[in-house]
Amino acid sequence: MFSHMFLYGAWLDGYLAAGDKSVAEAMLGSESLSIASQSGADDTLQLTASTRFGDLSLWVDPLKGYVARKITVVKRPQDLIAGSKLADLAVDPRMNSSGYESWRAEAFMEEFQQIEGVWVATKGTLEQTDFYTGGKQQSSHYTVVRSDIKLSPSMSDEDFRSDLPVGAAVNFVDEADSGISYAWDGDSPVKASLLSPAEPRFSPVGNLGMRIVLMVGGLVAVALLVLGASWLKTGKSDVS
Repeated sequence: MFSHMFLYGAWLDGYLAAGDKSVAEAMLGSESLSIASQSGADDTLQLTASTRFGDLSLWVDPLKGYVARKITVVKRPQDLIAGSKLADLAVDPRMNSSGYESWRAEAFMEEFQQIEGVWVATKGTLEQTDFYTGGKQQSSHYTVVRSDIKLSPSMSDEDFRSDLPVGAAVNFVDEADSGISYAWDGDSPVKASLLSPAEPRFSPVGNLGMRIVLMVGGLVAVALLVLGASWLKTGKSDVS
């Protein structure tokens, strides 16, 4: 759900603007995938590949369960990001630009902790830059620190159940159906065009409010009819 949201630090686990996939998963189907050893203070393996999500590079640490140490992603206008082509994304009006030229992100995992036998990144920084036409650019810097990590928390289905009203527009990251509008059907996101016109489009509170309005309107109409009938009866009595 947060695979493309930087604020939640999904990139610490290798998820960085590759749809609902990790960078490693996005590389698997690429014919350009290459692996090279990097020697130095921290021996790592570097993986690179050109994919529909852009040019991806991933450095992993074999001594720490192949946890990611560094990730870079470079996207061009036709590459996918958050379910759409970069070229189709709206540009911040303040940039006074006609569109994107490229998009770049670089994540560094700085601290690690072994929890229940699994190596987990607990701190990292991310630099992300949007490059626009006309030579303009906009950069963001993120630092995420994790604490109190639980790999197997006790949860129930209710913890993940949504209270969105049926028909609510949702942003469903689905790179296979780029550009399609989605709506909530009560259980999951579906293509908005598949929802029956008979489906309620308002929240229960909204429906209740509408029923109250209709009921009050009906009572007012009945009252007017009664008053009208009484007036007619009175009028006829006066004439006779």
